[in-house]
Amino acid sequence: MAISVSPVNSNKVFALIESDSDQDKGGLFVSNNAGKTWSMVSGDNRLVQRAWYYIEVFTDPKDEDIVYVLSAPALRSEDGGKTWKRLTGTHGDFHDLWINPDNNKNMVIANDGGAELDEDNETKAIIITGNGEKAFVAGADISEFAHFDVSQGGELAAKGQELLFDFVENLSTPVIAAVNGFALGGGLELAMACHFRVAGVNAKMGLPETTLGLIPGYGSCHGNDTDRKHGDR
Repeated sequence: MAISVSPVNSNKVFALIESDSDQDKGGLFVSNNAGKTWSMVSGDNRLVQRAWYYIEVFTDPKDEDIVYVLSAPALRSEDGGKTWKRLTGTHGDFHDLWINPDNNKNMVIANDGGAELDEDNETKAIIITGNGEKAFVAGADISEFAHFDVSQGGELAAKGQELLFDFVENLSTPVIAAVNGFALGGGLELAMACHFRVAGVNAKMGLPETTLGLIPGYGSCHGNDTDRKHGDR
C-alpha cells in the first residue's frame, strides 16, 4: 500500500493498494473526508504492476486532481485518478519522485537507470536531496554485488557512471547537492558529481567501500575537466 495526502486539500487522501487475493480489487482509492470513507477511483492494472512494497503514489503540490503513480511505468492523472497517461523515460521501474512545492513544473524522477529531470526551459537550477534527515544517499548494498568478478564490477561501475553521474555532471542547468544525513559511497560520488554542494550540520560523508579494498568506481572522485569549470572538489 502507498498513501499520499494532497498538500492542497488535506481531506483528500489517495491510497494505492495491491490485492493478492483478487487482482480486480487492487487499484487507486480516494477519500475526500480525511480517510473516513473510501471509494475506488481506478482499477487500471498498470498502477499495481510491481510488488506492494515498491508502488508509490504522489499528489501534486498545486493541484489536488493531479496524481502520479510510480510502478513499472510512471503514470500521471489530471482528473483525480480516473484516467492515466504514461510518462516517457529511458528506463522502467520507477522508484521516487520529487516535485518542487513552489513550481510543479520542476521535478526529479528516479528509476532503474538513475535520475531524470524535466526539460522545462524555465528551470534555473536543480536541487538533489534526500527524503528526510536520515540520508542523502546511503550508498549501495555491497552484498548485492559481492560475488561479481573484476569484469562484472567494471561493467557495473562504467554503466552507473554513464547513466547517472556523468549525466548529472554534464547538465547545462546548475545542479546543487543539498546533503542531509549520510552520503556514503555512491551517495558521496553523486554529491561530487553535482556542480555545487551544501551540507547540513548532520551530514556524514565517507567512502566505506575503501575499507574493503574497493576503489570508488563512478568517476566523481577522480577529477576531470569539469573540475576546472566548477572549481576544485
